[in-house]
Amino acid sequence: MGRVLRLAKLARRLARLKLTLAGVAVLVACAVVESSPTGPTGPDTSSTVLPSVAKVIVTPPADSGPLGRAVQFTAVASDSAGRAVAGRPVTWLVGDTLVARVDTSGLATYVAEGSTSVSATVGGARGEAWVKVKKAPVSSVAVSPATATIVTSGTVQLAVTLTGATGDTLTGRAVSWSSSAAGVATVGVNGLVSGDSAGTALITATSEGNTGSATVTVTATSGSPRAGYYAAPTGSGTGTGTYAQPWNLSTALAGGNGRVQAGDTIWLRGGTYRGAFRSTLTGTAGAPIVIRQYPGERAVIDVAGATSSSSRGDAFVVSGPWTVWWGFELMSSDPNRYTDTRPNMVVNNASHTKYVHLVVHDGGIGFYNYPSAFDVEVTGCVFYNNGWQGTSQGGGHGVYAKSNIGPVLIRDNVMFNQFGYGIQVYSDYGGGRLYGITLEGNTAFNNASISAQYATTGNANLLVGGQEPAEQSRVLNNMTYFSPGGGVYNVVMGSGTYANVDMEFRNNYAAGGSNVLSVGSWNAVTVSGNTLVGAAVMARLKETAVSGYAWSGNTYRRDPLAPGWHHAGTTSAFLVWQLATGLGLTDLAIPDLLSVPQVFVRPSPYEAGRATIVVYNWGRAASVPVDLSAVLQAGDGYEVRNVQALFDAPVATGTGGSLLLPLTGVAPPTVVGGSPATAPRTGPDFDVFVVTKR
Repeated sequence: MGRVLRLAKLARRLARLKLTLAGVAVLVACAVVESSPTGPTGPDTSSTVLPSVAKVIVTPPADSGPLGRAVQFTAVASDSAGRAVAGRPVTWLVGDTLVARVDTSGLATYVAEGSTSVSATVGGARGEAWVKVKKAPVSSVAVSPATATIVTSGTVQLAVTLTGATGDTLTGRAVSWSSSAAGVATVGVNGLVSGDSAGTALITATSEGNTGSATVTVTATSGSPRAGYYAAPTGSGTGTGTYAQPWNLSTALAGGNGRVQAGDTIWLRGGTYRGAFRSTLTGTAGAPIVIRQYPGERAVIDVAGATSSSSRGDAFVVSGPWTVWWGFELMSSDPNRYTDTRPNMVVNNASHTKYVHLVVHDGGIGFYNYPSAFDVEVTGCVFYNNGWQGTSQGGGHGVYAKSNIGPVLIRDNVMFNQFGYGIQVYSDYGGGRLYGITLEGNTAFNNASISAQYATTGNANLLVGGQEPAEQSRVLNNMTYFSPGGGVYNVVMGSGTYANVDMEFRNNYAAGGSNVLSVGSWNAVTVSGNTLVGAAVMARLKETAVSGYAWSGNTYRRDPLAPGWHHAGTTSAFLVWQLATGLGLTDLAIPDLLSVPQVFVRPSPYEAGRATIVVYNWGRAASVPVDLSAVLQAGDGYEVRNVQALFDAPVATGTGGSLLLPLTGVAPPTVVGGSPATAPRTGPDFDVFVVTKR
């Protein structure tokens, strides 16, 4: 009994020790300055033996503030008995001199946005504080153009300029949009205004409590059904681009013989466009060019045969900035799935571009972003069956993103059944940086499931990190799933042992796979508010040293006594893992007794009445209620389709803000050319739907 009590006391001491270490970053590149205590008679040079320093406390222990802020840090040293030790030299150090500077007195000055440590070393003992430098606050918001007139069903792109107190233009800030008259004009999260009925609406942009506005007048439509130019599969290069005389797609993407100007819209009529295409369309900051599928029709770009058999090509390349690509379908009908010459589909080689509600399938890589491109957004798209069968594992991913300067926003997309990764944020050495890339609200499930190596592949639903370090990465509110018995790695934050800089992994919901979440290697990483569900390894830490990890508030649906947590080469029970790592002291592990469905609704920021619905049907109910009050108004008609059968009949229709959603499931879409493995049927256990307003 005495030995048991001693072990219990030891465990409590270890827990307290690990708590003090949690979240401390160990950074290599440091600037060191040293001070020596002096008094009226100078430093003490007597032969008195000073007590040993056992602990150093830095005050304040944490601070955050804007650029230019100066904070005085102090250090208090104590011996092993807790008695203060005075008269010892203090060495001050910052972990990242690009973020902050510190002088010999402990006065720190914040010089750039980011996070770093401020530490004091006294007599060989060290204490630390953590600093987060924020962006300068927004002081004014301006919207342009200040006035605009559009027809019903027409659009106008508004731009916002944010200014700080010193007059500097600010970027990378959250902006929300609203309309004073939603029945007249609606506005998406990017400032694109759509005319609904004749009248006037005040469109307001808000950022950090400051607002700016523009007045939009909507007039009744006359003449052609939609304002703008037209392209059609039967169009010509000599047409006028009108509804009656549309262009072919190549002519439209080259500017329509000089007719297309900034702010114009090109409507893609229904039918199949064949071949590879390159766009040089170029809009402006206040007036992007919009290329959009004509409402009620299905425009398909089939790139089969567009590339040679010797190397994989880029099938649909966007090389002009300030463009918006909306609502059409891209695919390849080439049946050869056993070669990496399969063409990449959407290839973004321009900055200030947006891709909205596209459907991309059966290509090579679904979407690729060149590292030189920034201010890029991919929202509400569906990617499936992309890639090829390789010799060692499947290749080709739904989304493959890089960026040298960011931002790149991958948001509210659905990707499933690729041969490779669902989303891969990765770069080889010298292949471009991974800077400022955000994954938010995406749903990725059963990726790599159609490859021959499904049971052994390293391809995951989500990957962030490569040979080039990922920096300012944010992975927020995403949902992932592997069907029972499938998937090795579900979510991987950090590829192999390659070093990365910093990342936030918050409020994600990940279920299934042999390893639900794998993390490493990062200088600073925050993992909080996530829910992980699985029957094997819940959290796998690739590094033994986790001093830069802030890990809290997560929930694991797994028996805490089972060996489900991995660190330093050992898989252990939850408490053992906590004691060994000092992480997750506010995490909660619960035996997997899930029976209540988990439903997520993600409204489209660009199209009123549209949303993605994700259902984890833990109780295997025949149907589940879904609240659509945030998406539809009373009286709105709706249609709901399974993302695995987007072009089939709706699985539900109705009117109002709620529905009872059937969960019988559908067969996954057939892979063009076939695949060595068949993707599993996810329903009734899990399914994803798209609801649209009729």
